[in-house]
Amino acid sequence: MSILDTLSANLTNAGRTVSQKVKNSSEAGSLTREVNTEKRNIQMQIEDIGRQYFERHKHEIDPEFSTQIQSILASEQRIAELQEEIQAVRAREPELIPVPENTPRTAAQPSAMVCMQCGKTYAAGESFCAACGGSLVPQYGGYAASNPAPPPAPVNPVIIPIVNQPPTAPAATPTVPTAQTDAPAQTDAPADTETKPDAPEKAAPDQPAVSRFCPFCGARADQEGQTFCTQCGKSLS
Repeated sequence: MSILDTLSANLTNAGRTVSQKVKNSSEAGSLTREVNTEKRNIQMQIEDIGRQYFERHKHEIDPEFSTQIQSILASEQRIAELQEEIQAVRAREPELIPVPENTPRTAAQPSAMVCMQCGKTYAAGESFCAACGGSLVPQYGGYAASNPAPPPAPVNPVIIPIVNQPPTAPAATPTVPTAQTDAPAQTDAPADTETKPDAPEKAAPDQPAVSRFCPFCGARADQEGQTFCTQCGKSLS
């Protein structure tokens, strides 16, 4: 036999050996599963026989099985008690704290508003910084505003004052000199020769400062050096 025939025979035998082992393992596994099925059947039948025997003779305890029967009865009693506890736990209500009626609930109000860009503080109620236009962040507690915005001044109507002018005296009529007198005739003085001083003019009341308003939202913008609206944050320039 040549070397090639020998090599071919060895490869064939190896393949047949592996195939046979796989087949044997598969058949053995099938038989093992069948054995396990029969064992489970036997176990179920034994349990069924024991259950029927227990139900028939649990009140007439056989001394030979008294220990097992007493243990089963005790377990059944404990199971019944646990089931009652489970029902009680599931029906348990939470312990609620009574809430007083008509209790006022007020939300915490910020004590000041702070600009996160330039650090200036404003009174509560403002939304934007008047210097840089940045958004204001509310601060709570004893935080006092360093430059609170003044309250808006009431708008007063502009009143134009009327100044009383003094009456103007009529001009005196000059007298024409005659030919009989070389000197010119003196002008007759009016009855009241004393000259009355003009009455002092009344000082006009101070004009109220013209208020500025935001052209976008209409909010008042009277703070000194204010370049941004404190309500909408838009530039006032």
